[in-house]
Amino acid sequence: MGFLWRVLLILVAVIQSTRVEGNGPVTLARLPGREITEYRSFRDVTILQFTIPQNVRLASWVFNATEHRMSPSLVTRCRAREVSLFLKHGSYPVINPDGSIFPDNFYTHRVPVYDLEFRSDSVAAGINITCPPPGDWFAVAFLSYTDPNNDQILQQGISPNCVALIEASVDVVTDDHIVEITQGVPTAHDLTLGDVGGDAIYRFWVPSRTWLCELVVTVTNCESNAAESGLGHCPGLLLTASSDSLPDVSSNSSILQTSCRDFMTSAVCKLLFIPLENSWAYVMISNSSLIKGDTQTVVSYTISLSFSSSVRSVIGNSSTSDAETNIVGSVLHEYVSMWSTETRVPVLRHSFSAFFAFNYLRMVPDGDTTASSINITTDTVTVFAYNIHPISDIGGTVSLDLIINMTPELKNLTRSSYNVSVVACVDYNLRTIPTFPNLCLDHLNRTSEAHMQANTSTKSREGRVHIPHPENGMWYVSYKPFCYITMYDNNNSISYQETDCKGLSLVALSYGVESYPCGATNCGVFGRCYNYNSGGLIYSACVCSYGYIGWGCTDDSKVSSFNDILLAVLLLTLSNLIFIPSIYFAVRRRYFTEALVYACTMFFSTFYHACDSGEDTYSFCLFRLSTLQFCDFYSAILALWVTLVAMADLSPLWRSLAHMAGAIAIALGTEYDRTSLWVFVVPFGVGMIILLKQWVWRCRQQHSCYPEKNYYKKFFLPGVLLFIVGVSCYTFLQTRNNYKFVHSAWHAIMALTIVFLLPSRHHKVASSEDSDDSSTSLWKRGRAYMSIRWLKRR
Repeated sequence: MGFLWRVLLILVAVIQSTRVEGNGPVTLARLPGREITEYRSFRDVTILQFTIPQNVRLASWVFNATEHRMSPSLVTRCRAREVSLFLKHGSYPVINPDGSIFPDNFYTHRVPVYDLEFRSDSVAAGINITCPPPGDWFAVAFLSYTDPNNDQILQQGISPNCVALIEASVDVVTDDHIVEITQGVPTAHDLTLGDVGGDAIYRFWVPSRTWLCELVVTVTNCESNAAESGLGHCPGLLLTASSDSLPDVSSNSSILQTSCRDFMTSAVCKLLFIPLENSWAYVMISNSSLIKGDTQTVVSYTISLSFSSSVRSVIGNSSTSDAETNIVGSVLHEYVSMWSTETRVPVLRHSFSAFFAFNYLRMVPDGDTTASSINITTDTVTVFAYNIHPISDIGGTVSLDLIINMTPELKNLTRSSYNVSVVACVDYNLRTIPTFPNLCLDHLNRTSEAHMQANTSTKSREGRVHIPHPENGMWYVSYKPFCYITMYDNNNSISYQETDCKGLSLVALSYGVESYPCGATNCGVFGRCYNYNSGGLIYSACVCSYGYIGWGCTDDSKVSSFNDILLAVLLLTLSNLIFIPSIYFAVRRRYFTEALVYACTMFFSTFYHACDSGEDTYSFCLFRLSTLQFCDFYSAILALWVTLVAMADLSPLWRSLAHMAGAIAIALGTEYDRTSLWVFVVPFGVGMIILLKQWVWRCRQQHSCYPEKNYYKKFFLPGVLLFIVGVSCYTFLQTRNNYKFVHSAWHAIMALTIVFLLPSRHHKVASSEDSDDSSTSLWKRGRAYMSIRWLKRR
């Protein structure tokens, strides 16, 4: 199947990159098998890292998961399981496959996340991405989430111990026909346009603090194989710009286009766009009109590029021709009209020794970097720019805070005239404009809800946003204060109306930009934060307790109620009291050793479940949980062993030896692996061999059925049936959801089984003649038996 995926990849690459003749898919990376596990929280993911180079037109990821059996079991074949995978550029995907609710003020959807569902059946699956941004890409893979409450609890050794491994590879198709241009240096080019399209791609480096790029294409000549030629018959040109990656004309989410069709009016085609700082930008020139037939036209043009660090300087210098007004006005006019000269606040980063611990503070003229407050103007937008480093910064959570400081001037104005709202837009690789009442506007005229907002009309006057696993690169925070008044209509509904900020020129703010491993709340009250390593990549995640789930352990949708917890504790502990009849009948039948073992089983099982099942709400731990667990498993298996020995009706010598040997061997096995199937099977198997051998030997000695038929009918068969039912429930029917019911039933069934299977004293007395209590008589019988055999041989 992997080969078929390769073939399909080549076909897709040829279709999507017909302009790149001779360029085929190249395998960029191939990752060996990595183990993936069931998802319970983000700590369970397996992270795969890929690095995509510049100028990639198509990237194709291929993933393949297989199952491998790690240890022998009754089931020899591993079944295929569902696998989930999420792929994202710049940082680890922020996901919640368990359906948990993200904590308040979490900013999660910043860049596209690609998901894939497949099975661990060695059948490959893939993701194709056209014109991917260069840099680090991360995939998180895991066995698909299922509700753990519905998971079956199987005894180790019955189900196969299987491990799922995932392999990955990425193939890329690059574009080598890219021309690099420089600011202020016009260059001449020719482009052949025909019915099959035709385009040319240029790229240029955008330096820091660049606000606008102006690209001017001046057509100088058109030559066509048709009868008509000249500028008036030139086909329309389409200019497409994008930052950081090749233009993808099939997607309008991150590109800017302009179409120039009528070259009779002007031979100039102009495109203004806002690029990313410190990155490559791309411009594609292509045919915007369909040329019918076999017509081909060679267009000669010059292309020039200019940058500006001020929006108004570009807009002020732009001409007012119809074509250019359409270009600027349709896309950028509303955006740039809101900006004055950019007010960017200089900041300095402070890094700390812990993982993902750093902050950014404002630099003031005297060099002090401890300032965490600033005065912003009411008529401009104030911008902070923060850089997130690759790998070392992306595994934590960045928290941003905003508080309005109530100065005396602001207090007086809010009491008499209006209230003030500070809207803050937090964006990755974008500079958006805060607008009233709580929106952010980008350069493509798209609006989104603001991430932070603080109002003087509220008591807290603060806003906060958390960014888990931030993408590496530049992050921008834009602040803008607005003055507003509260309006009431006839229905007493509240509305807000923006007004002039008369008498107010500056608003004092306190702000914070800090990174923590798991965020400022550090997983809250019901969780703890830990750092994890996956393939050399460090990331932080919360480990929740008390049934809480989610990124901040704030989702209580799966928390058990107090009544459910109390019911589980009562069932699992009080069900052990059914061992009291077993103890009573064991003492009455003079099985004192067995009675002591049953009493220990009841005691340790009661206190083990009292410590384990209360979820720290109703729990009581007499000893450490590990100690109680060992004693519970050990006493339960030992109870099975002494019951089988009692049923075998051994002589006191052999019975004592069997008790001691079993106690030592069971203790060793329980300490080695108390959850293993063999810790139960070996004592049961050896005990059954001793039991059957002893019963057969006695049948031969007495020449009659042993034990009596009455014991088989009234006690043995009901006891065996109860034992089978109990073991079946314990082995196959237990889930986390019904554990308190099924396991309590297991306690009761095993206690009643002992009552039925333990032999009575009447049976012991009846068989005393065949089982001398002294070791001497046992020795004598052995010698007599050997003598009889010797005489027969003679």
